[in-house]
Amino acid sequence: MSSGCGHEYIYQGAVNFFKNKELLLVIESWVCRRCGFVKLGKRGPDFLSSTEGLYPPPEEGKRWYVLVCMVGDEPFIEAYQLKVGDVIRHECPALPEKTSLVLGDDESLRLGVDGPPAGRHFIYRYEDIVKGYVELAKTPPEVVTLTSRR
Repeated sequence: MSSGCGHEYIYQGAVNFFKNKELLLVIESWVCRRCGFVKLGKRGPDFLSSTEGLYPPPEEGKRWYVLVCMVGDEPFIEAYQLKVGDVIRHECPALPEKTSLVLGDDESLRLGVDGPPAGRHFIYRYEDIVKGYVELAKTPPEVVTLTSRR
């Protein structure tokens, strides 16, 4: 989808992540008007410019997902390029040692390939939550978006 296009990006939108009305992180996106290629970046306290938090270009056949880990005092938020069956490398005190998070066929998170649901870990397809916000003071996190659901 991205090869040889000479991308012309337009701003797509953003997802704001709050905890009790405190803005923790913004993940924003740009989409190529020619081929639909999506580029993501993050802004927050550790990123001073819009290009400083850019994620690497997505690999062919993968989509952007956002992992939210609700273990501990502060939520962990990160975007990943994934397809069904992919493993997420995530170190968390709530996970047994050497246990991986896996994106299941139903796009839920599992502890290992055939394991149980991942508990206080939540996964969101970025395209489903863009143009909205996620309130992390609630469990599960509350998602509010202007994007229409499929």
